[in-house]
Amino acid sequence: MRLLALGVRSFGCVEEAQLELGPGLNVLYGPNDLGKSTLARAIRAVLLLPSTHKEAELYRPWHRDAVPEVSLTFLAKEEAGSDREPRIWRVHKAFGGGRRSHADLWWSNDGQSFALEPTQKGAGVDDKLRAMLGWGVSEARARGTRGIPSSFLATVLLGPQAMPSSMLGLSLEDDPSETGRERLTEALQALAQDPRFKDVLDQAQRKVDEAFTPTGKRKKGKASPLSPIRQKIEGLGEELRQLEARVHESDAVRDQLVQLDAQRAEAIEARDEAETRWQRLHQAWQRSEQRQRAQAEVQQARDALEEARKVLGDRRTWQEAVQRHLRGRPAAEAALGRAREVEQAAAQSLADVEAVLRGIEEGGDAEAKLARQQLETRRLELRADEERINALLTQLERAQDLRVTVDELAEQRDALGHDLAAAERAASEAETARREAEADKRSYDAALRLRRWQEAQQRVRRAEQAEAEAEGLLAEAGTKEAEAEAIEAALQAEELPAADRLERWRVLAEERRVAEARLGVGLQVVVRGTTGALRASRDDGPPEAIAADEAIEAQRRMVLALGDGTEIEIRGGDPGARAARDELERRWGDEVVPTLQRLEVDDLAALRRRIDAAAERMGEARARRREAEGTRGLAAARREQA
Repeated sequence: MRLLALGVRSFGCVEEAQLELGPGLNVLYGPNDLGKSTLARAIRAVLLLPSTHKEAELYRPWHRDAVPEVSLTFLAKEEAGSDREPRIWRVHKAFGGGRRSHADLWWSNDGQSFALEPTQKGAGVDDKLRAMLGWGVSEARARGTRGIPSSFLATVLLGPQAMPSSMLGLSLEDDPSETGRERLTEALQALAQDPRFKDVLDQAQRKVDEAFTPTGKRKKGKASPLSPIRQKIEGLGEELRQLEARVHESDAVRDQLVQLDAQRAEAIEARDEAETRWQRLHQAWQRSEQRQRAQAEVQQARDALEEARKVLGDRRTWQEAVQRHLRGRPAAEAALGRAREVEQAAAQSLADVEAVLRGIEEGGDAEAKLARQQLETRRLELRADEERINALLTQLERAQDLRVTVDELAEQRDALGHDLAAAERAASEAETARREAEADKRSYDAALRLRRWQEAQQRVRRAEQAEAEAEGLLAEAGTKEAEAEAIEAALQAEELPAADRLERWRVLAEERRVAEARLGVGLQVVVRGTTGALRASRDDGPPEAIAADEAIEAQRRMVLALGDGTEIEIRGGDPGARAARDELERRWGDEVVPTLQRLEVDDLAALRRRIDAAAERMGEARARRREAEGTRGLAAARREQA
């Protein structure tokens, strides 16, 4: 088959494109998002996807409502394996859904004029294309087909661009039809006649002989080319185990991070509560400081009040003394006047007496002496009166001093009166502040008790919530562990073979295939000269009727049944190769077939998928156990918080 031309219209991002393809290799190049991969999808769609399929909705144009259309011109035989000459074909499909979708197939011998057969429309076009391609694709009307049908050759030749490794997991054994195997066998038979292919096959056989014994077993030792690969596999296995250990450690670290995040959130909440509590305590401390200052001011006011009261008491005492002195002042002043008059009279009398005394002294008689004694007595009396008068004067001076003191005390009284009023006001204000401070203290104490009660209630609720969450987490962990145990029990009950055994079986299957290939030398038998019925079985296939003088071909084995009951068996290949093949078949029947029958699988590919699914389930079980451990850790952390 060779592609000649491609026409695309309204297909994805491609508005319209026309390509002429020449012999050999054709390369499409250009910048990204030009539509190269879209053209490849168009080729896959026109060859493999029915025009009425729902997946065609993915090919609708991006910027307008239109029907995607693809036209492909190619050179191919009318049927895969046919001996007829190839024709030029042109298939055209419109992926519109409903009446807008259609598929047509034309043929031409010269590439100029094309003829359309009425039967080659719709689903008939897809059946015809599958027959021409021979890629092992299921029929167009097959049930359970979703999207573009898949097969080994379809994936190898037209695989998705984003999945280049998808072909590595496929095999001809998985194809829904045998046409792919037959097409590939035909191509290999034709290729086997090419000298270059024979040379390559001989080189490949030498490489196989370097790695395998004649019986198909792998060679061991340093000379084996598989030894470095085995060592690399072991190294990769060790690296895989280390990575799994790291994954386990990372899971533990993740669980620890979850716990630390929870502790961090709790610490932040505790910090916020502590800051709020500190602010309240700071405000209470400030109010306490204000209360202490007010109490100090009240005490100072009380001390000042007591001092003022003492001063007032002293003032009253002085006032009483001053009043007493003031009441005696008029009498003292009158007495002072009289005393002064008496003093003046006494001074005059004293002067007169002294004059008389001098006269008497000068006379010297007895009467004079008597008069002198009387005068002396009078002088002494006058002296005494003078002393009394002086004492009264002293008392008067003291009274005047007291008067000055009383005036000063009056001034001090007025000043103390003002100070006392200020002190009383300060004392009243301090008392008011004290009562307010005590009221604030009582309010703060009540608020503090309420806050503590609320915090206690919150802690109780958080503890109950944490306990409930812990119980829920433990229940979840128990559920996950139960699921993991159920998965492990189910996998253990299946008794799937280990990876190394499956690898040995894969090698055994490859050895069987190689042994079968060694026997495939090609046989051709012609029976002549008989008129009886003939039946032939080729390569373990079912018997079929043949005619005389008809060439019968087989690859490895042929059984002829003659009309008289005689059977002739013809085997190809070296006897040693047949013995090796028989030994491999015996091993296959003893080691592999019982397991395949017990597990109800058809081949190793299905067994591999079964084991891969089991590995995924085992990984799921391990993940469930890790999740259960992490959940239990979270439950323990929540209980500690409670």
